[in-house]
Amino acid sequence: MRVQGVGQSLQFGAASTLRLEIPAGTLLADFTSVAGDVLGDPAAAVRAALAEPLGYPPLAQAVVPGDRVVIAIDPAVPCAAQLITGVLQTLVSARIHPEDVTVLTAPACAQDAAWERAMRSVSADLNVVEHDPQDQAGLSYLAASKRAEPIYLNRHLCEADVIVPLNLLRPRGAAACVSDDAGLFPRFADEAARQRFHVAAASGHRESEQRRAEAEEVTWLLGLQLTLQVVAGVGNTVLHVLAGRSPDVADRGHALVEAIWSRQVPRRAQLVVAGITGGRHEQSWENFGRALAAALQVCQDNGTIVLCTALNGGLGPALRCLARREDNGSLVRRLQQTRSEDALSATLLAQSRDRQHIFLLSGLDEATVESLGVGYIADAADIQHLGRRADSCILLADAHRCALTVPDD
Repeated sequence: MRVQGVGQSLQFGAASTLRLEIPAGTLLADFTSVAGDVLGDPAAAVRAALAEPLGYPPLAQAVVPGDRVVIAIDPAVPCAAQLITGVLQTLVSARIHPEDVTVLTAPACAQDAAWERAMRSVSADLNVVEHDPQDQAGLSYLAASKRAEPIYLNRHLCEADVIVPLNLLRPRGAAACVSDDAGLFPRFADEAARQRFHVAAASGHRESEQRRAEAEEVTWLLGLQLTLQVVAGVGNTVLHVLAGRSPDVADRGHALVEAIWSRQVPRRAQLVVAGITGGRHEQSWENFGRALAAALQVCQDNGTIVLCTALNGGLGPALRCLARREDNGSLVRRLQQTRSEDALSATLLAQSRDRQHIFLLSGLDEATVESLGVGYIADAADIQHLGRRADSCILLADAHRCALTVPDD
C-alpha cells in the first residue's frame, strides 16, 4: 500500500533540486523557503541604500574624483555582480573612474568560473584582485593588536582612500560566525591570522568572542565608517540591502536577519535533511560545518542527518585525521587546535558521528565520504528511503545560513 505523503523540494548546489515525498504527519518543520520579498533589482537597491545610508552621508558625497576605492566582497554574498554594479554606478555618478575601483575577492572565488564571468560582466575597466594570504608582497602591516599580534592586511585595503565592504549578514547564533559585521578580518589578512580564526571557530564561544573583538579592532584601526550589508534569501537571492555606519547597520541588519534565519522548532526530529546552495565557492568545508552545526541543533540523539551539497574538493588535514583509529576525546582536543579551514567540520563530525547517523550527498566518491565516518548517499532515492523510516522530519534550505533552537534546550 502506498503511504500518502506531501511533496517537498529542497535546493542544493548551483542549480539542483531534491524532491521528496514526506509521509503525512511526519514533517515537523519546513524551512525550504523564508519570509520576505526577493529584490527584483539588487543594483537599484544598492544605489538607494548608498544614496541614503543610515547615520552617514551619501556615498557620492563622501568621495572625490581620483579616490582609490576598494569594494571588499564576501564570497557568500548572492547576486554579487548586480550588487557591485550598484556600487560602481553610484561611484561613477560621483565622477570616480572605474579604473580607480578595485574589487577585492577571497581566494575561494578564483576557482569558480561563474564568479569570474559575473565580475567581467560588471565593467571591462574594473580591477578584480584575488586576495592571497601567503603573498607577502600583497600584504601591508597595519598595526599590532591589543593582544600584541601583528595585523597584516591586503595592501589594497591599507592604501585605499575609501573602502566599501560588501558583506553577508548572518544570525549571531550561526556556527563559525567569528568575524565582525564588515567581514574584512581575517578574510583579507595574512595566513597566520586566518589560522587563528579557524582555531577559534572550532574551540568554542569564549575564543570566538575574543576573535570577534580582534576583528572589530581591525575595523576601527582602518577608520572604516561605511558598510554595505546584505540579507540573503534562499539560494542566489537578496531580501534586503543596508548601508551606513557600522553600528546603525548592525542594529537594523541583525534584527532583519534574525527574523529570517533564526528559527525555532517545537522539538528535535528523527531526520534532518539540509541543503547548501551556491556555486563552487559556496561548496566549502567551512559551509559544511555551518550546515552540520545547524542540523545538530535540531536532530534527536541517534537520529539521522542528511547533508545535500555539491562538495567536490579534497579533504584538508583536519578531516583526514578522522580516518585514524584514535580515542574520540583526544581526537576532538587535537582537532580543536588544528589551524585549517576544515577544523570546524572535522571537530563537529568527531563529536557527533557516534550520536547521530550522518549521510552526505555530494560530488565526492564513496571511499572519501566513508573515510569520514559518514554514510554515502548516491541519489535522492536513498534519502527517500530514510524519510519513510523516520517518524519526524525537518527540512532546511541553506542550512549554512541558519541558527536553530529548540524551546526546551
